[in-house]
Amino acid sequence: MKGWFSPVVLLVAALLLAAAACSTSVGGPAPPSGLVYWPPGRYALEASIQYERATAFEEGTVTTEYFAQVLVTPNGSIILTTSSGSCQDPIRSEVRRNESLGRRSFECGDVTYHLRPEGEKIGGEIVVSVQETKRERGRCFRYITGRNGLERCVESSWRIQSRKIDKRGRLKVTKGT
Repeated sequence: MKGWFSPVVLLVAALLLAAAACSTSVGGPAPPSGLVYWPPGRYALEASIQYERATAFEEGTVTTEYFAQVLVTPNGSIILTTSSGSCQDPIRSEVRRNESLGRRSFECGDVTYHLRPEGEKIGGEIVVSVQETKRERGRCFRYITGRNGLERCVESSWRIQSRKIDKRGRLKVTKGT
């Protein structure tokens, strides 16, 4: 009985290691997911990002919509298709960080998708790097004096301040058929 038990244990261990090595995400091997369960299925992902966009004449808020589809196969493979560009697997150091946080991340164009299992569905967020511009009042060059004797500015210059920032948006997830 002892001779029969050892090869079976070795065979089961080899099969488990082989199954973990065959899992893929966006074309490459997936990181070993430990005890993290990814519910199989097809999911539609949506998110909105808002940021400020200004010119010398007007300012306002821009809303950009992002869409993606995720297929989680029964073996834990994840295939992500997005509207924001082709996806790349994260670098090794990011894979380890993701594992410790119980998630998977994909860089797709200017957007990073962070996905995590949530029971029998998935959830997550996106991070987008955007160029935000804000209009700020500059130097006043024409004043008028009011009836109360106080001066107030009626004409001034405008400055446009621009900076690159990361914006986050929560993913709305719908399970498909």
